[in-house]
Amino acid sequence: MSRKIKTIWVCCCFLIFIGFAALSVMDQIQFSHVKKAEMRQRHMEEKKKAEKVLSKKIASDKKLRRLAELSALGKYDEAEAEAKKILQNFPDSAEAYTWLGIVAVKRGQKIEALDYFLKSSELESGREQNLVYWGLTLTMLERYEEALPKYAAAVKIDPLNSNALAYWGASLNQLGKYSEAVLKLEEAVALNKFNEAAYGNLVDALYHSREYQRAWKAVARARRNKMKIQENSLDRLRNAMPDPNPE
Repeated sequence: MSRKIKTIWVCCCFLIFIGFAALSVMDQIQFSHVKKAEMRQRHMEEKKKAEKVLSKKIASDKKLRRLAELSALGKYDEAEAEAKKILQNFPDSAEAYTWLGIVAVKRGQKIEALDYFLKSSELESGREQNLVYWGLTLTMLERYEEALPKYAAAVKIDPLNSNALAYWGASLNQLGKYSEAVLKLEEAVALNKFNEAAYGNLVDALYHSREYQRAWKAVARARRNKMKIQENSLDRLRNAMPDPNPE
């Protein structure tokens, strides 16, 4: 083969190689464009899904606030309907189940309320509001021992929860654990001097502990803060020790 033919043959091979390389590069560029387009499409779809979820979450939060308002106004049927609407979109909403429980308690449906509080706890175990109302419902059913760990868990989450401490103290008082009850109730009124339920139970716990002077001091604190103590508690205390500061 002459040198000229060899040169032509090499050039042809080189051109063929360049052609294949160019085609390969073009394929890679096209593939890259397709992948980028697919990624952009997925990103847009994910963004739309996230926006939809966020929109539903915002709507849910508004409904939860509305639910709380309805419950406070005593519109329990509307509150229950609102909670069930939320659960249609968010079946794992622990807060919605808590509100169903609260509404049930206010209606006097305490056993049903316990089921809702349990369901809420299964979905989200550390909800302070759920624990407090769960404990309170057990207290209303006179299941005081069962109520204690609920209050303890709520206070562990928020040590400044005056109501949880007051209810905890009230349950201890009912169980005859008066010294423990006094400690919890003193904490409750120290955190909130307007916690009326705490004062009443504190006076009773001190009376049962035969600490009549301290009981009258608790009465004096309640009076200063315009908190009422039940008259039968005051009568019982007067029979044990005259009121040192009668009104």
